[in-house]
Amino acid sequence: MFFKQLAAKESSSSYFFGCAGCARAVAVDVVAGDEAWFVEETRKAGVTSPT
Repeated sequence: MFFKQLAAKESSSSYFFGCAGCARAVAVDVVAGDEAWFVEETRKAGVTSPT
């Protein structure tokens, strides 16, 4: 299991968590403009996230 936070200027934090064993992840409270960070973290973790 993994958990990462991204501090955002417009809100408190956005979160990215998931399970590498299941190859699944989810992003929560993503701020517009930060999508690229989540896409890159998904790629690095080797997981997919629901659309």
